[in-house]
Amino acid sequence: MNRLWYYRRDRELVGPVPLRALERYVLLGRVQLDDLVREEHSDWMKVEDCPALSEACRLIRKEDAEALSTARRHADERNQDRRASDAPGIEEQRHRDRRKSESPEIVEIRAHRAAAFEHRTQRNWMAYVYVAAIVILALLAIAFYRPVNPIHIGLLPR
Repeated sequence: MNRLWYYRRDRELVGPVPLRALERYVLLGRVQLDDLVREEHSDWMKVEDCPALSEACRLIRKEDAEALSTARRHADERNQDRRASDAPGIEEQRHRDRRKSESPEIVEIRAHRAAAFEHRTQRNWMAYVYVAAIVILALLAIAFYRPVNPIHIGLLPR
């Protein structure tokens, strides 16, 4: 199971990060040996006292600058320019407009679709307005309707 780690430097808490990323940060110097680390749900400890990071700490403490340089070069994901290995012609594509020019018929179809969609949404909105107006008028007519010549059935006194 891949447990998550946190590290703290000068009251700033960073994490969660996987152990491999934390090892890489130690090798690259982003996390110092006197910074505090902890595994999820455990106590804080110094990086140099952490058994899980002992290999990275050993490389940093070691006097062999070449081994440390090799480890840092291997750990640093930013130092390789991946675009340099692209096939020829890719760089040219990056600099020009990637979109192909469209035929006038396709441009007209797109404009027609956009106009039809806008008209359809406007028409739907107007339908709701008309229905609401009719309902309000009907309610007002029922509430304020007084017949001119009322019919008396005889059950109620005049």
